[in-house]
Amino acid sequence: NAGTEFDLIASWSALRPGDWIVWGNGTFGHVAMAVGYPSGNTIQVWNQNGASGAAWPTGGKVVAQDTCYQSGFLGAFRYKKWHQQQPI
Repeated sequence: NAGTEFDLIASWSALRPGDWIVWGNGTFGHVAMAVGYPSGNTIQVWNQNGASGAAWPTGGKVVAQDTCYQSGFLGAFRYKKWHQQQPI
């Protein structure tokens, strides 16, 4: 499902900032953007409707930086253009 514009990342240790990480644990799973590198079994991400962040009055959670865990990790997508070298 990565198509031609994304690389599929299957290894937790290969994650880097900008990757879109997919988890399959829980009823619905989760998707978040990495803002750091993995540190053991955790990684810093930007996400919405995650475990932390203040609840909206109508439900859900605000977008917040959060710590997510490796448990349930299915893989990630890396947008190729974000990580290409720019010509000098």
